Amino acid sequence: MKFSIKLKAPFQIFSALLFVLLSSYLVLDGEYGQSRFSHYFYKASVWYAIHNKIIFPVNFWGCAFLFWSFLKKLQAAPRNREETLHFLKCAFFYHLYLLLLTHTGETTDGFSLFPPRGEPIPYIAQFDRAVLLLGFVLYYAWSLQIIKKGLSSGVRVWELAAPFSLALPYVYSIAPQAHLGYLALAGALCLLKHGVSQNFNPDAIKKFFQRPAFEISVILFVGLLFRMWYADFFANIPKEAAGFAADGPTYFKSALAFARGDLDGVNFWHGPFYALYLSFFLFLFGPSVGTALYSQATVGSLIPILVYWLTRKLGYPRMAFLAGLATATSHLSIHYSVVVNRAAPLALLLPLIVVLALGSEDSPKKIKFVGLGAAMGAAFYFGQESIFFLIFVGAYLAVGLLKKSGNYRSVFHGICWVGAGFLLALLPMNLMYYDHYGKWIPLGRDAQQYNSTSTWNYNSNPYAKELIDTGFNPFQEPGESLRVFIKEPIKTTTLVGAKLISEIPGFLLDPTGVYLTPIHLSLETFIGANMQFYIYFFVGAGLYLFVKTRASSASHKTLMLSAVGIQMLATSLLIFGTFRFRAPITPFNMFFLAFSLHLILTMKLPLQPSGESTLILFPTPKNFLNKFSGITERSGATLLATSLSLLLCGFYLLKENPPPTLAPGYKLSPWVSVHQEKLHRVSYLSDNTTGVSFYEADKKASGNSLKISFKICSFLAPGLKTYYRLALDGKLLGRGGQVPPGCREIREAFHSPFDKGMISLFYFISESGLTADLENRSMTLKDGSGERPFILPILKLPPGNEEDRKNLGLSNQYGASKIKISDPVVIAGP
Repeated sequence: MKFSIKLKAPFQIFSALLFVLLSSYLVLDGEYGQSRFSHYFYKASVWYAIHNKIIFPVNFWGCAFLFWSFLKKLQAAPRNREETLHFLKCAFFYHLYLLLLTHTGETTDGFSLFPPRGEPIPYIAQFDRAVLLLGFVLYYAWSLQIIKKGLSSGVRVWELAAPFSLALPYVYSIAPQAHLGYLALAGALCLLKHGVSQNFNPDAIKKFFQRPAFEISVILFVGLLFRMWYADFFANIPKEAAGFAADGPTYFKSALAFARGDLDGVNFWHGPFYALYLSFFLFLFGPSVGTALYSQATVGSLIPILVYWLTRKLGYPRMAFLAGLATATSHLSIHYSVVVNRAAPLALLLPLIVVLALGSEDSPKKIKFVGLGAAMGAAFYFGQESIFFLIFVGAYLAVGLLKKSGNYRSVFHGICWVGAGFLLALLPMNLMYYDHYGKWIPLGRDAQQYNSTSTWNYNSNPYAKELIDTGFNPFQEPGESLRVFIKEPIKTTTLVGAKLISEIPGFLLDPTGVYLTPIHLSLETFIGANMQFYIYFFVGAGLYLFVKTRASSASHKTLMLSAVGIQMLATSLLIFGTFRFRAPITPFNMFFLAFSLHLILTMKLPLQPSGESTLILFPTPKNFLNKFSGITERSGATLLATSLSLLLCGFYLLKENPPPTLAPGYKLSPWVSVHQEKLHRVSYLSDNTTGVSFYEADKKASGNSLKISFKICSFLAPGLKTYYRLALDGKLLGRGGQVPPGCREIREAFHSPFDKGMISLFYFISESGLTADLENRSMTLKDGSGERPFILPILKLPPGNEEDRKNLGLSNQYGASKIKISDPVVIAGP
């Protein structure tokens, strides 16, 4: 099909509009609204595992591919690499915008999915709103810049998706007034940017913001802010909470014993070097949980700075800030910068070792060698599984010194100084242990308590179990294991490979640290699962680009890749168990993420003055454009006044709606459920269960426009459709609806027929969402006053079909059948 030059522009504009409408419908209605998305749910088979939920945005990128293919057909000349990357950048920004629109419906004030029980992290709702504001304003500012280009020099066709998408909040009724405010703030931002560029030297401003001192200050501030916020949350909850669970109490108890000088109270098998490290802070600042958490957070805030310097040392100064910022906001880096676990200092030491190894190779000095050795010794005592990587670093340093000096004497001297630093790090604990027990502790642990069988099969891996049954256990019986390998090399190698393949995904795809996820906002929501895909995608793409680039030497690439690869293999072969073993490679993954993301963010495509790939949106008189340009350039006062007016207008439109007024004369109890003939207060419901709230109504204060209101949060689950229904005094109330993943507020019309009564909340799993009539179930309740009869309405569901049984099986498999609910209230007004 051939088009004339005159017809191409309308068809291209129409295709861009069609792309926006179709993709927004699939994402906002099909994927988010109806939970019909392509997904990959990874269930890790390790201790303390949760489910890493990743949504592949197949629908969106399928539409983008069709749109791109259509444009390619219209344009005779083949598109180049720059145009392709620019299209991917525009489509990526547009998809992020759609995801932010979905999160607008997932955000509820003062209520979140995590933790499932108890209070959420303070100010998390305010953080969500701040991210939404910043994201929308930046996207609208970018859209306005595209419109400006479209009126003068012209735009690429795919760029039109941004200005066309400005209408989506009004099409789908997603906070339309707020988006007018975002648009006004974006206009003010564009005018201020234009005024600054006209009155100041842009190169000087850019040079100031790219100074290492400024970039490090921002990275340190952001990293410390999130870590202190997280530490404060954990410091105010019980010791048994997630931030101080698992091995944390054992470490803390040993650290207290070290701080008191009581070596008998130290567990010398369970990470004693980490306990010794922790005792230093407890001795200085007091023996409290808060000391451990805040100290960890402070030390952990140095990890993003290390990644920043590592990136610069590798020869990528322009992307160093992005790499440091990504590490500062990485949920896993934040989590293991705070929780009491030996992975926290190890996550700092491995990047430090790489930085020192690069520095020692470039400038061989004794102090650098000693520092590198001390860092390597500490890393070995913090995590013995790092030994293979440390051996590799030693070999890397020796080869580098040999190439630089050309003689073995300098290599020998350098390795000796590294060894001296290594022994220096091991000396304090060995001296204490020898002084108390009369023997050394060279491995950093009391080997008498070592169980090599449990280590080899730490997570009940079936392939490891089969290997042990055949007699292959290289840690407990190395001689017998060698004989087994010689006898059956193919079978043994196959089983070891199967063990690695089954465990490595759990090492690479780690979802730990779900309480505070600045980039994802929430891992258990639609936006969080999509962001998880993009994070892993950019890490993988960055890894590929880093290997492919010629800017880094082969030795530097090998050192970086070994930090991830060797640690991954050693963790599986030595001591694979919980997610904490992945924490030390997260800073390196953030480097790879920044490597590919930087390419997308900084991609610029100069517009050609003419050609088939550019469009003028509609003809605008040049004299008008010249007049407008002259006004903005000559009159700074006019520009400033207009900007301030837009700012005030934007904030006025963004002002929060007044909180709903509680209906006077109504009292509702918290949700309760019946368990073992007793009523128990609940903050969550399991599938196919009933929650009950008792109300008291003063008829004199009742009104006509009343609603029952509560907040509900649901986990993301594969192919699972969950619904809710309400009943008032045994009669169904309202129409109910599907519970989408994430959080939302439920409001149903409420008119109480009695002074006292009962509200029932039914939560169930179904393919269709259809329900039958209620049935009353009589039972006896026991309380402090004795026994009393009780009638509980039960929601009858139609006979289950094969799809319902499948959904129920998924619910049990992924443990995602619970919903979190807030206490109900009765509000007045529409």
